[in-house]
Amino acid sequence: MSNNNEITKRLWEAADQLRANSGLKYSQFARPILGLIFLRYADYKFTRAQKELKKASKAEPEKGTMDAYIPRRKKISSLDFQAKGV
Repeated sequence: MSNNNEITKRLWEAADQLRANSGLKYSQFARPILGLIFLRYADYKFTRAQKELKKASKAEPEKGTMDAYIPRRKKISSLDFQAKGV
């Protein structure tokens, strides 16, 4: 139960920081927050699909299979957000 209280406290602190350090009104918080939630979800799905593809294809990919895939130079992690104070 303590863990839930700690998470709740951290979320409220983050919301207070967002309100204090941005020019957003209360009615304008939905878009940035939902955008961040969507990006986190998309990153989770991408990572999961990437692992499954690597597991399924141990051999060299056929020509044309990975044409539209451009690997990132560096994967965005929670440390990147912490470094920026988000």
